[in-house]
Amino acid sequence: MAKILLVEDNEMNRDLISRKLKRQGFEVVLAVDGAEGIEKANDETPDLILMDMGLPILDGYAATRLLKGNEQTRGIPVIGLSAHAMSGDAGKALEAGCDDYDTKPVEWERLLPKIRQALEQTAAAAPDPHDLATTTLGSGFTAGSPPARVLVVDDSPMHREVLSRRLGELGYVAETAEGAFAAWQRLAEKPFDAVLLDVTLPGSSAKEVLGQLKSDARQGDIPVLVTCPVDAVDDAIGCLRIGADDFVPQPFHAEVLGARLGSSLERRELREKRKTFDGVVNGEERHSEHLLRVLFPDPIVEELKATHKILPRRHPDVAVLFCDVVDFKTLCDLSEPLEVISSLQALVAAYEEVLERHGMLKVKTVGDSLMAVRGLFPQVPNPALESLRCAFELKETAAKLRPQWNLRLGLHVGPVVAGVVGRKRYQFDLWGSTVHTAAEVKARGAVNAVNVSAAAWQRVAGSAAGNALEGTGGDEAIYRVDRLTA
Repeated sequence: MAKILLVEDNEMNRDLISRKLKRQGFEVVLAVDGAEGIEKANDETPDLILMDMGLPILDGYAATRLLKGNEQTRGIPVIGLSAHAMSGDAGKALEAGCDDYDTKPVEWERLLPKIRQALEQTAAAAPDPHDLATTTLGSGFTAGSPPARVLVVDDSPMHREVLSRRLGELGYVAETAEGAFAAWQRLAEKPFDAVLLDVTLPGSSAKEVLGQLKSDARQGDIPVLVTCPVDAVDDAIGCLRIGADDFVPQPFHAEVLGARLGSSLERRELREKRKTFDGVVNGEERHSEHLLRVLFPDPIVEELKATHKILPRRHPDVAVLFCDVVDFKTLCDLSEPLEVISSLQALVAAYEEVLERHGMLKVKTVGDSLMAVRGLFPQVPNPALESLRCAFELKETAAKLRPQWNLRLGLHVGPVVAGVVGRKRYQFDLWGSTVHTAAEVKARGAVNAVNVSAAAWQRVAGSAAGNALEGTGGDEAIYRVDRLTA
């Protein structure tokens, strides 16, 4: 049974993740901050660490660096977890030493394969005690992958032979080219993982070859190490300035060659991982933004992205429209659930199309009731008239659907307070007497008609025909609008 150390400060996340891991057959050790995580890693020797990167006291980045710098814990794979899902977080975690990265909230169908892959790779990379006596310095092999292929570009037959032999001893597959032209032929024929380039190459200078290689879209990311005699170190440094990854001095010592080539290949692998994870994070960002735009109006989303908060605001002139279905409860009581939801879904989808055509913002639906506004984002000269046109189209659209819906609509105009409430489930909403009055107009208004308050009627009377409902008058009058005249 594999042992996993979960370092997570959030009690709910800690409980949910640990219970899921235990159900998957893992033994789980818990730590609540980076300092405790390091202590538990040394005491418990887990097979894998799940590290929250946003920890208190000692954050996950610093804790991972310390773990990877400790001989006792550096071999334990660390998967970083972050709730931010911001561009660059994956790269930052990998640079700190994490072996992999994922976002929160946890998606188990994505995280579990990463956990199992990390455990399998660690098991495959563990040395057999019986083979320790014959272990070489090479890093040309990665668990589960073929040996790295290295192209040696050098005009000296002796250097090509020595480097090929050294690379073979280190576990790499070496091929050679005696000049720039032959090198380009080899690179065109097959892929290579690294290039050893003689800095004193005749004909074409090493800088020219390096420049062409780094500017090639297909080959530009291949690590290039320049080889040089002692008296050509300045030339090697010049190559480093224009893109070479490292240099290997002559004579060619296996330890130096293995360390520098292995380091260059690891950096390339890290860059590839970073690209992959940046792509994942960018995809998560797009998904998160889509969800935000489903929940909130676009200006609210832009404010949240820019400031990481949403300030409540008073809007002085907003038309609030309520619309609900007459006797919807009867349909619910007498119909199958699927029929109820299918019918309601068709109605709400039709609502949304009408609202979009009229520039209305759907605030929410509660049961069969719709709340929409005009004049919030952006402000308009006469939001009541714009909303009235929308109300008539809503009524006409509902009458064409099956079942045929009878609506009750209420409209009022005035100031509102708008903002976002909630801690776990956010809700954008409006408050104030304008909202209350619009709901009252709808509730007391005529069935299958567009009803407006006295304040709204003053704003639309020049473009509509209608009459005050019997029993209403003064500032509390409710007008039934029969038709638009303009």
